[in-house]
Amino acid sequence: MKYLKENDRYVLILHKDDKINESIKKLAVAEKIENASYTGIGGADILTLGYLDLKTKLYVEKEFSAYYEILNLTGNISTLDGESFCHTHITLSDTEFNCFGGHLVEGQIAVTAEIFIYVSETKLERKPDPDFGFNFITL
Repeated sequence: MKYLKENDRYVLILHKDDKINESIKKLAVAEKIENASYTGIGGADILTLGYLDLKTKLYVEKEFSAYYEILNLTGNISTLDGESFCHTHITLSDTEFNCFGGHLVEGQIAVTAEIFIYVSETKLERKPDPDFGFNFITL
């Protein structure tokens, strides 16, 4: 993992075996980022994705282990209990050009990833939502 800061933007470059969410959070903690959005592209080979089952209000997770192109990585950084929190979604393509995606629980880089993080000045905090039991951004 390497990164550089350019005004209100960071360029984060991930390398083989780097973890996506772990690396974004590591940067956010190091730079004390409390509100940002990010996008990225690259390639990953070990991923856990999830989707929210509205009936059970639980995340259903599935693991994937092959080479996938990261067509789009999108997310945001906020705070939860005073710590940086990353919420990431991802769209992937397999070797047959089939696309799929979901909530990124975690993913491992196969070759590289290029992630651009755009920082805002307002602190965004997550608080428990009484209806779902998840921590949502509060305004």
